[in-house]
Amino acid sequence: MIEFYKCTDKAVTAVTEKSEANWINLTHAALGDLENVATELGIDPTHLAYVLDDEEYSRMVALEDNKYIIVDIPAKLGGNDLMDYNTVPLSISVVGNRVVTATTVDHDLFDEATRERLVLDAKETTEVLVLKIVLTIINQYQRLLRQIDHERLNLENKGASDTSKNDVIKAHQLESVIVYFETSLRSLEVVLNKLKLSLPKRMISYERDLFSAVFLEVKQAIEMASIYRNIMGNTRELLSTLIDISLNNIMKFMTSITVVLAIPTIISGFYGMNVSNDGVPFAQTINGFHIVVIISFIISILLAIWLRRNKWM
Repeated sequence: MIEFYKCTDKAVTAVTEKSEANWINLTHAALGDLENVATELGIDPTHLAYVLDDEEYSRMVALEDNKYIIVDIPAKLGGNDLMDYNTVPLSISVVGNRVVTATTVDHDLFDEATRERLVLDAKETTEVLVLKIVLTIINQYQRLLRQIDHERLNLENKGASDTSKNDVIKAHQLESVIVYFETSLRSLEVVLNKLKLSLPKRMISYERDLFSAVFLEVKQAIEMASIYRNIMGNTRELLSTLIDISLNNIMKFMTSITVVLAIPTIISGFYGMNVSNDGVPFAQTINGFHIVVIISFIISILLAIWLRRNKWM
């Protein structure tokens, strides 16, 4: 899908005519869409086609007056959970006074609320729009990282008895998502360093402040991802430990039950031996069977009480 937007000092408005747009956004783009846009704008389609490779690394290429940037953005691939997030390439092309963004998937990065942050004054250049787009990407990473950390707190707040192997798997999947995010953010930082060298040396104070803000945000996002990754790893180990403790408690309880039930078994085994009845206690008593059973149960109950006091049951 191809969308045309005109960024002004008041709002970002969708337009139908390409000539009126200074921002062209392609989502779920195929090779034919990229080639058509490249042909109409007079740019090299090869750089736009890089976005088709999911493993494409982040970088920036400056050719004449055009800039081609590849960065990774978070995108939901599949279900509706945080574990379904991954990173996909986003192409940002600066062609004259236009910016072209393209991805091969649908995403909510440039929703209606986000687009309002991309307003441009008459004096602001396309580089400013690129910086605002990058800032939007960083903010998306930060928002998702906070959601992942909130999900981690929910996992930790579950009781030990409620913890299951699915929680451990979920923690591992969330940790993997954080690793993908952190790697993409570090690559984005490298791209920003290269972009800084290509920007005009005589930038106005607003542009310098905006670039400083973007650079600061990406560093904070990287630090956030690193911290959350370490904490998530500790949470995963904690969940595994809780499951082991729960299993140990179950095994300890079952062992105690086995010991308690072994008392009647041992006593009945003695009485079942093929020996003379003259030397067997209560053998000549009418109620001998009941006496032996009662004694066995009393011993078992006393043993169970002792195990309970020692927290084995």
